[in-house]
Amino acid sequence: MATLNPFQQYSQGENTVTNNVLLMLSSIYEINPRFYEEYINSLMDENMLIEVIPSFKQQVNNKGNGFMDGHITTKKTSIIIETKMHSLEAIEKLVFGQFQGR
Repeated sequence: MATLNPFQQYSQGENTVTNNVLLMLSSIYEINPRFYEEYINSLMDENMLIEVIPSFKQQVNNKGNGFMDGHITTKKTSIIIETKMHSLEAIEKLVFGQFQGR
């Protein structure tokens, strides 16, 4: 697994584009996680909105098993990027929806 590098190190165009997109998204998140959340949500259907900002709560009822003193939640999400620059030879790889398992 490669880490994001701001200095170009890829020879293939697809890898360069993917690296630049990931750098842009990670920069947006570093500037302000709310900006990142709003940008990603602007790309998705209304019924698929994500939440990246943690929610902090105190004294949350634990369904009859007492109260949790503190509770921090975020919705679990995965965004998978598949870059295709010149053709759609692997269109079946481009799936938009919910992935099971991971």
